[in-house]
Amino acid sequence: MDLNKPIVPPPTGYVVDLENPQRRGEAVITWVGIVGMVIATTLLLIRVYTKLVVVKKLASDDLLYSPALAFAKMSFLCFYLNVNPDQTFRIGVFITMFVVIGSCVGVVVSLLAACSPFAKNTDVTVTGGECINKASLYIATGVLNIVTDIMVLILPIPMVLGLQMVRSRKIMLILLFSVGSM
Repeated sequence: MDLNKPIVPPPTGYVVDLENPQRRGEAVITWVGIVGMVIATTLLLIRVYTKLVVVKKLASDDLLYSPALAFAKMSFLCFYLNVNPDQTFRIGVFITMFVVIGSCVGVVVSLLAACSPFAKNTDVTVTGGECINKASLYIATGVLNIVTDIMVLILPIPMVLGLQMVRSRKIMLILLFSVGSM
C-alpha cells in the first residue's frame, strides 16, 4: 500500500495534492472527538450514579471506567483482576495495562505535538508551519488499538478453558468476554 497516493479515486473536480490538501478536516476530527467524549462522559456519570445510588456497590472495574477507549480497556482489565487471583494471570493483566496506558499516552502526545505551531492542529486557517504525516499516525493508532484489543480479548481465554464446566458453557463464556471487550 502506497501512503503517498489516495486509496480510492477522488471525487470529480477534486485535485489530489497530499502536500497541500484542499481540505484537511482536523477541525471536524476534533469536534467529533469532543462530542464523543461528552456523550461517553454522560454515560459514565449515569453508570456511576447507578452503581453508587441504585446498586450501592462500587468495584475497581467501575472506578476506572471512563469515556476514553484506553480507560474502557482498563475497566475490563481491573475486572479481570477481581475475577482471578492467580499470580501468572495477574502479571499478564498488569503487562496489558502497561501496554494500554503506554500506547494511549504515546498517541495523545503524538497528536498534541503533530503540528508546529500548535494552533495548526485544530485551525484550518493557519497556513504556516508543518505537520507530521497524520495518515501514518492514524494508521499507527489503529494498529495499537487492534493490538491492545486482542490482548484484552485473549487474556481470559486460558482462565475460562481451565474452568470445570461443560465445553458449551466455556464457549459461551468466552463469547461473552469477547463481546464485552469489543
